[in-house]
Amino acid sequence: MPTPAPITYSDLPALGHQDLAETDNIMVQHLNGGAPGPTKFFVTNVGELASAVGAMQELPIAWQLKTSNFSAVARGQYAVNSSSGQVTTISLPASPAFGDTIIFLDSHGQFATHNVSVSRNGSKIEGLDEDLIMNADKAMVTMTYISPTLGWRISTIF
Repeated sequence: MPTPAPITYSDLPALGHQDLAETDNIMVQHLNGGAPGPTKFFVTNVGELASAVGAMQELPIAWQLKTSNFSAVARGQYAVNSSSGQVTTISLPASPAFGDTIIFLDSHGQFATHNVSVSRNGSKIEGLDEDLIMNADKAMVTMTYISPTLGWRISTIF
């Protein structure tokens, strides 16, 4: 079997299916925003390429450092630095879908001193019509959307 030619995820929009023969062996590589360890999919035909692209769209977004108020997006991973007191509110997505997951990390261990409010943006959190206040130093909070009744479910790791 010949060695696959590397194609990065960012190259895919420029490729049309006419550019790939059914017998081509290619490697699709998602660089995950510069995070270590790219995710690779090896495909041998156009149908497998479509599946690989779909799988890549479900990968988490690379970690982002946040130092001011922001709106979170599904699959977002956020290192939140509230030490300056600038980050006070994070807004959850307005139209979440089942399985949408977001991760927040207290990157500088300051949530107890500088609380951060997670605005529910119309959805429930743990079945309640209340915003979440993150106030535990060094917390990592994972939120996953389940349904309109349950809303966002929380799992916390210290």
